[in-house]
Order: sequence, then C-alpha cells, then structure tokens
Amino acid sequence: MQSWYSQDWYKFNENKKLSWTEYDDLCRLALMITKTEKPSNEEVKVTCASVRDSKSIQIDDLWEASTHYGHIDGRGLMFLTHMEKQEVHFQRHIILLALAHAYLGAIESINNKLSQAISLTTENEKSIQELRNIYLQIAKFNARYMFSQPVKRSSTSLTMAWKRIEKALNINEINYELTEQINMIHYILKIDDDEKQAKQEQLRQEAERIEAKQNQKISNWLTVIGVVISIIGLISVFKDLKELLF
Repeated sequence: MQSWYSQDWYKFNENKKLSWTEYDDLCRLALMITKTEKPSNEEVKVTCASVRDSKSIQIDDLWEASTHYGHIDGRGLMFLTHMEKQEVHFQRHIILLALAHAYLGAIESINNKLSQAISLTTENEKSIQELRNIYLQIAKFNARYMFSQPVKRSSTSLTMAWKRIEKALNINEINYELTEQINMIHYILKIDDDEKQAKQEQLRQEAERIEAKQNQKISNWLTVIGVVISIIGLISVFKDLKELLF
C-alpha cells in the first residue's frame, strides 16, 4: 500500500514578534512508502513536489541506501522506502536535520553579530570589546556544541545520514569560514594590542629617561650648592682663625 508523510519547517525572524504571517520556508521533509523496492517516477515526482513545489528531482538524483532511497539539499529531505517500520529511521533523519539547522542557525546568528560589529567598528574600546566577545562566543560554540561527527561511528547508517546532510548543507565549511574570519580579526586586534603595548613601553622608557635626567640635574645642583656651602663655611672658619691669630 502506498502512503506518504510530509512536514514543513519554518524560520521566524528572532527580532520580530512570532507571527504565522511572517516566516521563511526553512525546510520540508517527506516520507513516501513506495509500492516496489525501487520507487517509480511518479512516486519520486509526488515526493519531490511536496518538498520543492516542483518535479525537478529524478530517480537518478536519489541516493540508494540499504533500506531506502533519498535526497537532501537546502530545500528539504526526501525519504522513499518499500520496507516496513522505516518511520523510526526517517524520524532519526529528522533529528539529524534539526541538529544541522540548529548549527546553521547559531552560525548565522553569530555571523550577523560579527557583520554588525565590523560595520560599526571604530577605535573606541566598546566596539573592539564587542569583537572580542564574538570571538569568545565562536570559540565556546565550537568547543561545547559543534561536532563534525555528532553521531556514534558505530552506527553506520546514521553516520552516512549525517555525512549526506552535512555535505548538502555545507555546515563544516560555513563554520570554518566564519571561524577563520574571526580568527583573522582576533589576530589583527592582537597585533594592534602589541603595537599599543610597545608604544606604551616606549613612552614609559622615555618618561623614565626624562625623570632620570631631571633627577641628575637636581643632583648636580645639590652638589654645586653643597660645594658652595662648604666654601662659605671654609671662608668663615678662615676668618675666625685669622682673628684669633692676628
């Protein structure tokens, strides 16, 4: 018996109030239980239409796995199978695809913050600190949440499913480009900090040199004054001796 299941995902603008009248069609997913082991052209067309609103995907465009045929791209997921109880396997694909879009959503959010921070960057400390904060966000995101292989490698089918999803959505490359961009900005900021520190050190050394020079002048004047006082004292003693002796 032929049957199919379809699900739509929507992306809402996080800066706007939630509304069903304003959304982006993020992703569509369709499960088709086919009549035969290999899906027919008509079954592929019906499944494709539910995902893409077109019939552009052909049988030759599908991947062939041991349990199903499928297709994944930025528009959504097609899952066609003749085997029973494959709904659970399809649901696992849904979870992996949800994770993939969560990754992309987080990357996009950070990238938007980065673009805004760069466009508003001036020489003041506030804008520079914002770039440093974004650098820390990316570092923490990659360390805590971003995994190139988020499923157990012992699960061959899920490993292959994730590889297909990651390749179709280009997750690792997008994250790599963002990370490289912020690393370059961080490197530039570090160079700027090093230059500022070098300049401050130079100013400190110059201030110490000027202070030492001033102290030396004061010391020289004190020495001269001491010599003058000593001479005056000797003259006074000489006068006293002269009065006593003569």
